[in-house]
Amino acid sequence: AGIDVDGDQRLGFIDHDIAAAFQVDLPGEGAFQLAGDVEAVEQRLGVVVGLDLVAGAFGDLADDGPDPLELLGRIDDDPLDIASIVGCAVTTGVGAVWNTGQVRPGDRVAIFGCGGVGLSAIMGARAAGAECVIAVDLSQEKLDDAIDCGATHAVQWQGDAESTADAVRALVGTGVDCAVEATGRPEVATACYLSTRVRGAAVLIGIPRADAIVSFPALALPRMERRILGSIYGSSYPPEMFPQLLELHRQGRLPLEKLISHRLPLDRVNEAFELMHQGASRRVMLDVRS
Repeated sequence: AGIDVDGDQRLGFIDHDIAAAFQVDLPGEGAFQLAGDVEAVEQRLGVVVGLDLVAGAFGDLADDGPDPLELLGRIDDDPLDIASIVGCAVTTGVGAVWNTGQVRPGDRVAIFGCGGVGLSAIMGARAAGAECVIAVDLSQEKLDDAIDCGATHAVQWQGDAESTADAVRALVGTGVDCAVEATGRPEVATACYLSTRVRGAAVLIGIPRADAIVSFPALALPRMERRILGSIYGSSYPPEMFPQLLELHRQGRLPLEKLISHRLPLDRVNEAFELMHQGASRRVMLDVRS
């Protein structure tokens, strides 16, 4: 966020508008437009088909970088600190609930992993009207964060996938309508799947190791019509998603400010990275002006 752009009437910009940059340039109505040129989409996303990896190129700390206007979205009166965190974690977490999982009012949802993406998914579930939002994590501190961000229940990891899924189902009876995995760990993905009800959906958004294998009880797939869904960047179309997220924040329905746990000057960037590595932060805001 905070990019000062020159005017461009094609995209609705006027001189010195403030814009946010999208993480990727996605054509069509979502992350993949299967009726279009799939190969072109894969190339844009950097998909290494042979390894089923998404390889991103990151220039977060670069002095300069290309910013085509097609990758920018206008920011109106939104605070720049809030606008700066809308991309990546927020869009991924909220989009996984709204777009991929199709959570509706009254649904029961479980979120496995309460880092920045998981907390965003929790907020998205509450904004969608979910009746019950169960947070699952190994850390009690992370579970406390989840409750603060809107989770209605908290379950600590029970040591294995089956026991953890049992603890989740014990809160809702037959299982959740939608479970979201945000850790990238195979055993957590299994627990996520096992926690769903008949015809429930397990949405996997955590990025695992390249050689990771996830196992599921096969019989439950056809017999119970359980679904396993992958989600990249929340299956979202950023030009539409970013304004929706910011509007819900303005309405008080998406308290994104709770994701910012630390504010540090730029010369303390190494401390910010250490907080991230320790899992001791939600999101760290670096102020380049100080």
